[in-house]
Order: sequence, then structure tokens, then C-alpha cells
Amino acid sequence: MIDPLDKPTKKFTCQYYHDGVWWDQTIDAYDFDDAEIRARKLSMQLDGEYIMTVSGRVGWLAPVICRIRNFFIKQK
Repeated sequence: MIDPLDKPTKKFTCQYYHDGVWWDQTIDAYDFDDAEIRARKLSMQLDGEYIMTVSGRVGWLAPVICRIRNFFIKQK
């Protein structure tokens, strides 16, 4: 039997609306289906897997980098 504490997790990003503003939150889950269940229990909207951080110093290049990355690497 696999010990749940030994099973690797991934980070996923979620968002929720409170006080007129959208807030971002990361959650740890075993896979995408597990993340959906956790986000639903917490009344949050699941955005997807947290893959990388892009510095704000790159300015307008940040969304371009993310779009290029998302175009070439598809979710399962």
C-alpha cells in the first residue's frame, strides 16, 4: 500500500472572488482530477497546473512567454 505522505504532489493555481476582487491561490494535489475536487470543496475556480514563474521585470514579454509555453506543451 502506498503511503499518502510519500506520493508526490504538484502545484495548481486557483482563484476566488471576495470583496469585489479576484484572489489567486495555489493548492497542492496529486493530479488534475484531485485538484478539481479540492478546488470545488474550497469553492474556488481551478485555473490549471502551476508550471513556472515569469519575472515582472520582463514586462510585456511575460504573457508572450506564457502563451508560447502553453502552445507547445499541451495538458494531458
